Amino acid sequence: MSVRVDRRALLSLSALAPVVGYAQSRPSGPPPIELVRLAGQCVVTGWHGVGIPRAVQDLAEQGALGGVLVARHNYRDRAQLVRMTGLLHSWGPRDRRALVTADQEGGPVSHLSPPVATLPSMTALGNIDDIDLTHRAGAAMGEELRRVGVDVDLAPVLDARTNPRNSVVLGRVFSREPERVARHGRAFIDGLWGAKVLACAKHFPGHGDTSVDSHAGLPRVAHNLARLEAVELVPFRAVIREVASVMVAHVVYSGVDPQNPGTLSRAVVDGILRQRLQFDGVAMTDDLQMAAIRRTYGHERAVELAIRAGIDMAMLAHNAEYARQAIHHLARTAERDPALRRRLEESAARVARMRAKLDAPTPPNPFVVDPARLAWEVDARRAASGVQGVNATRDPTQQR
Repeated sequence: MSVRVDRRALLSLSALAPVVGYAQSRPSGPPPIELVRLAGQCVVTGWHGVGIPRAVQDLAEQGALGGVLVARHNYRDRAQLVRMTGLLHSWGPRDRRALVTADQEGGPVSHLSPPVATLPSMTALGNIDDIDLTHRAGAAMGEELRRVGVDVDLAPVLDARTNPRNSVVLGRVFSREPERVARHGRAFIDGLWGAKVLACAKHFPGHGDTSVDSHAGLPRVAHNLARLEAVELVPFRAVIREVASVMVAHVVYSGVDPQNPGTLSRAVVDGILRQRLQFDGVAMTDDLQMAAIRRTYGHERAVELAIRAGIDMAMLAHNAEYARQAIHHLARTAERDPALRRRLEESAARVARMRAKLDAPTPPNPFVVDPARLAWEVDARRAASGVQGVNATRDPTQQR
């Protein structure tokens, strides 16, 4: 996933009017609290600003928020970050507490750094092509995240960058070769889990052959199912039994569904991810406030369409008030729509199972390593072998 952290764009989001084709109703009175709690389990929110917004606290204390996304602009130092995650973990019933998520891939996308250490990029690890090294990198990343209270890392990126014009995942992928991506993706996920941090593989079914950035517009690729099976799905198949969650991309795959982006497409989410790959973990959207979605659907409608398509957790990465509105919209709609309520119940159950994994015993992490030493090792091996580095040309705060 790659959500821009652009201050001007973020500040302008709250001024956006409802989008064409969707009339937002505002019935008087709050929706039933049990439906608010149910719907809230299917939403992840972030915010822009230091400290925890009241909207997040209220939802979390009610057990009505599936997850929160924390980033560097939410805290001043490591101590404040740890206090924040501790509060988030303490609010609400334990079986419905908000999962703390972060976008800490390593390299150019390290949204908790500093103070969390920046580890080598996936591109550097893939170029060296040492599975043990990637496993250790995942373990080091997991240890860093666990110590500051993060439950879910929005990593690894499992896109195979087959399009040389693709700048969205530049410096963020293991390789252009699907099989190499698969090997390293699995090792990285195992490393994270060794430190008791859940992984989220992204951007399903693949963002590597796009030339349009979904932060700015809606990418389209002509790929049909045969092409996806041969290239894009290879890394996801390799990890599908182990990874806790999968993030779906804002990309139209016209050979599968010519109308809808993957995040809002039942053919992609239910048809490919659920039925074809037999994934029963949590399906998460990329940020629904990206221009690819926001300009056409708006936040409430986008969240509803995503859930109806089979998504379990819809992400609104920059505005907690939007998340509250979307949760109440889902609750009100589910009150009169049994089909949507059943979908919410199904998704909330998956989120609960993912949360429960964090309470299960795991063996000690066999690869607790010093992040600085690991970064030094990667740099030394790159220099010795002559392989290329990250090749990142964009500010890390511009991507998720």
